[in-house]
Amino acid sequence: MRFACLLLALFTGCAPLITVTREQRPLLTFTPEQQPVAVATSDTGIAVVDLLNAFSDKHWRAVHAAELVRDQLKAAGISIAPGIDLARTNIVVSVIENRVSTAGGTPTANVELLIEANGVLVTRVEGEAHGAELEGRLFTLAIENAAQKLPPKLLATEETENFMLEKSDGIADANEKLLDGDVPGAIAAYEAWLATKPNDVAALSNLSAARFASGDFPGAVAAARAAANADTSAMHLNRVNHADDLERRALRTTRVLRFTTFGAEKKK
Repeated sequence: MRFACLLLALFTGCAPLITVTREQRPLLTFTPEQQPVAVATSDTGIAVVDLLNAFSDKHWRAVHAAELVRDQLKAAGISIAPGIDLARTNIVVSVIENRVSTAGGTPTANVELLIEANGVLVTRVEGEAHGAELEGRLFTLAIENAAQKLPPKLLATEETENFMLEKSDGIADANEKLLDGDVPGAIAAYEAWLATKPNDVAALSNLSAARFASGDFPGAVAAARAAANADTSAMHLNRVNHADDLERRALRTTRVLRFTTFGAEKKK
């Protein structure tokens, strides 16, 4: 898709493209102030429980799931509290065991691990297991399969964002600066133009892209929202949605790694 956009920009006369590569923080990440963390099952701390189910196989599978999650967090360097009372963040692991399916002739167990931090759902992972094992054993294997998918969620990832530069009178120089890699110069040029034309939608949109490329994520979101507010055309709702999406991505971004214009990579 990225190269298709570049080709469109080059050969169909549409607006030039900027691709920003950013580092996205893990789904499961905790600052030093949020550590140590404690990991427990969803039924931990319930005062009154059904004694027939409190120590059932399903309960112990949930305990096993919490232990697996705790081990993965510890392996990732996250400090683990010896008890809930000493934790700054409480992580709760819930296990959803779906019915064993025999479609295709081989019994298959499917599970979901739901992971919450201080009452907020952070992520979920799915796991499955196949074979002629007893149902309880199949569910245990499916839980272990789900836990094996957790490490990638503990690692930072590289993500790319595409920004199509828009055109309007008065911002050609700013666009050229941005395409040449002069991000600070482009930002200054867009802002100078907007001082005289504050509702120039194209300038606001491009300023958002330039600020994002510079690592000024709050400024990028603010410019995107200003562009949406200034746009009274049929594109208004699209711009609102773009600003909302940009804010969500910005909140998970730690830094900009690089950006590319027409295949010419500009290092941060």
